[in-house]
Amino acid sequence: MKARIDGHVKYKAIRKGRTIQTDLAKQLHVEACVDEGPCGIPELQKFQDYLCDYQINVLTVDKPHCVIFEGSPSDKKILLVKVDNHYHGCTSYGGFLDKSYFCHDCNKAYDHEDRNQHPCKGIWCWSCHRRDCEDFKTVKQAHLPGKIPNPSLWCKECNRCFFGKNV
Repeated sequence: MKARIDGHVKYKAIRKGRTIQTDLAKQLHVEACVDEGPCGIPELQKFQDYLCDYQINVLTVDKPHCVIFEGSPSDKKILLVKVDNHYHGCTSYGGFLDKSYFCHDCNKAYDHEDRNQHPCKGIWCWSCHRRDCEDFKTVKQAHLPGKIPNPSLWCKECNRCFFGKNV
């Protein structure tokens, strides 16, 4: 999955499970100081510490499906599905769970994009209704979940309040 995110030139060969996949996996184990063999949460944490620019998320295949490991937040997400003692790469938790979307903020899958019904109110800016609103992201990071203040910068042109001037 790291090769997919990084756009590795040999990604197709890696994905097909050729020896390059084994070689890269062994190299990653050595670099992350993780012994080869079954990996649990402590080993996942070592991989996360080594791959600090990535967020490793692990979803269990056992029902009810839930995220059993969630690394430090990053835009580069390595999604894995744990089946018994093996981790499979996953390109979309939403697709795996047969849902249209998956919110990595609240770890919930859903079938609609209606932000008013989404279980996580932290995904869209409450003012401009954009997902990429930098002002909202800044305010969200500075406050605890559920403690985000209402937007307070009033715009006299549209008569609405915003979190900042970057509208």
